[in-house]
Order: sequence, then C-alpha cells, then structure tokens
Amino acid sequence: MITHDEVVDILGNITCGRIKWRVEEVTPYGVFIQPVFTVNGEEQHGRKWYVSAFSCRSEVVQTAFKAALTAAEHELRETFLYKGRAIFGPHLNVEALHEFANGRNLEVRDETKSK
Repeated sequence: MITHDEVVDILGNITCGRIKWRVEEVTPYGVFIQPVFTVNGEEQHGRKWYVSAFSCRSEVVQTAFKAALTAAEHELRETFLYKGRAIFGPHLNVEALHEFANGRNLEVRDETKSK
C-alpha cells in the first residue's frame, strides 16, 4: 500500500509550471491530491482527486497529470471570452444550463447550403 508520505514524495518529483501539490489523507485507504497555484497574486486550488492507497506510482503520476490538465482547462474556460463573456465558463450553474438547453437553443450546420 502507498502511504501519504510516499504520495508527497512522488508529487515532489513533478514539475508542471506554477503548480504545487497539496496532499490530504482521507482514510487509511487513500488520499486526495490537489493542484495549488497562484493567479494574479491569489492562491487558487484545483479540485481534489482521490488516490487509493492501493495505487502504484504510475497511477499517482497519471492522476496528477489529469489534475494539472483539468486545472489548466478550468483556467482557460474562465479566460476564453466570446463578446466579453466566458460562455464555456466552469462556474456556470448547472440548473441554468439545463433550463437553457431545452432544444430550442441549438444551432446545427445545414450541409445542403454548402453545395
């Protein structure tokens, strides 16, 4: 079984831009890893990712990679603007999106117009 300290050691060998790692023990059977980084002088935390105590080293590194990708995508979604608004923003309310996605707000390509 992999321990909290071993996960900390593994993550200490990862360099990924400005990301640092936080490790939180949740049970004797696993930990959460969380990317932490600074944006405009403010510390930001990505979502927590569960790593089972039964994970191997490669699984820890691959989970950290996925955490870094997701954190980068989150930041991109916040800064990708269309007409000044983050239309793909990660903080949009799921109930508001559900209400909007009622089928009448869809746009599809009409292949017959291009021929």
